[in-house]
Amino acid sequence: MNSDNVTPLHDSRALPRLPPINIEAERALLGALLCNNRWLEAVADFLKPEHFASAMHARILEAIQKLFDRGQIANVVTLKATFDQDPALMENGGCALSSAGVSEHRSGWVEAEVDAWLAAKEQARDTSVE
Repeated sequence: MNSDNVTPLHDSRALPRLPPINIEAERALLGALLCNNRWLEAVADFLKPEHFASAMHARILEAIQKLFDRGQIANVVTLKATFDQDPALMENGGCALSSAGVSEHRSGWVEAEVDAWLAAKEQARDTSVE
């Protein structure tokens, strides 16, 4: 059989295919985990930081997992405190949660509570500057 007449199923010169990327789904998942840390138990066996297309989202998942493993609550407030102390993130504009858009995917009551806390913190910072 002449191999010149056979069309290969895979072109060895082609670039490797990347898995599909859905940043919105990543944000929604992280937002859900922040709203209810118990949901991490359902996905912890198979969900890994390297599964995220966004490196920032991977870091957020790592931080959620670390707090959860210590028996601490992982939410927007506790993670913000963690990420605000990260020099690498400060160089890129500060808190990873807001820059990654995760806070957009919180539930209503959590959003109100966190927004109130952030507003109070912002006001306190503005008053201390004056």
